[in-house]
Amino acid sequence: MFDADIFLRQSVGGISRMFVELVRALPGAGVEPGIFAPWHINELLADLPAACFPAGQRRISARLGVAAARRMPAAITRLAARLDCARLVHQTYYSPANPAPADLPLMITMHDMIHELDPGFADDPVIGWKAQAIARADWITCVSHHTRQDLIALFPDAAGKSSVVPLAAGLAVGEGQPEAPRPHPRPYLLYVGERTRAYKNFAGAFGAFRSLPDVVRDFDLVAIGGGPFTSAEQQMIAEAALTRQVRQVSVGDTALAAWYRHAACLIYPSTYEGFGIPPLEAMAAGCPVVALAQASVPEVCGDAACYAPGPAPEALAVGIARVLSDAGYAKVLREAGRARAAQFSWQRCAAEYAAIYRKLAG
Repeated sequence: MFDADIFLRQSVGGISRMFVELVRALPGAGVEPGIFAPWHINELLADLPAACFPAGQRRISARLGVAAARRMPAAITRLAARLDCARLVHQTYYSPANPAPADLPLMITMHDMIHELDPGFADDPVIGWKAQAIARADWITCVSHHTRQDLIALFPDAAGKSSVVPLAAGLAVGEGQPEAPRPHPRPYLLYVGERTRAYKNFAGAFGAFRSLPDVVRDFDLVAIGGGPFTSAEQQMIAEAALTRQVRQVSVGDTALAAWYRHAACLIYPSTYEGFGIPPLEAMAAGCPVVALAQASVPEVCGDAACYAPGPAPEALAVGIARVLSDAGYAKVLREAGRARAAQFSWQRCAAEYAAIYRKLAG
């Protein structure tokens, strides 16, 4: 049984997508999943069959979701696990409340250790929640080897109760999908994801773009997700006289797949990621990836990405210029990316989780 924690916190997002895809794939691995989310704010749950919700489900407002995430007694989840005859509880986030009955195994998934490693999160209560969740969990799955290494460095006792289960692409973007029309009139470079945290390094991507006059002449830079540009970002773009060439859009999954397919490349300048879904999605769509060989990104991209020599704008510009100026190299990246992305699937992910569930549940 999966609890409601992440589904009360995310309307959409990488963590909730992982659990939805896992629930969708688990029956094929011989495991019957149930989600106890009688209230939630998540859009992705609508795609799952009603049988996955033993107590039903009702989508509520984001404001009510935050309140419910803070106040829903863990005892309700424990009672639901009893009534549904659950054999194991997989907590979907790090709420300080324990959602599992005392005699049932409890699992958590560690997506990254950025809260513990980035001083910008120093006052975030999630740090304490994660420490409690790690201590009480019977098993911890990590989305990458790098995340597990960070986990063990910070919590050595986790070494004997943790393993790695990689994720997969969250969109239907591979070959064989219907061809979508070009979503933007000019050629463009793509940036996908959150931008406000320094480690995401959107400023590096923008700086690299503006430093390449030929690229600015022939391409736009499109940021997808992360909300509208902040006032600081707007000022940065305006001061570079690039307001017409740099834009932000918010789109759904179908449209995002089209943006990947038609992009000249994805710029993924993050200096820390627990896994890295956007480059995997881009590779599956045949979009060349310019990234940094840092944290978990090489585990995801292998030799199918162009690794810039550093996170600074001038270093990222080297990678971008290489991909855009060498059509043969870009073609190699497209072909290698599709092959690399094919190594990751939700069926494989579900099979590995099913093996862990059976081992814990006895």
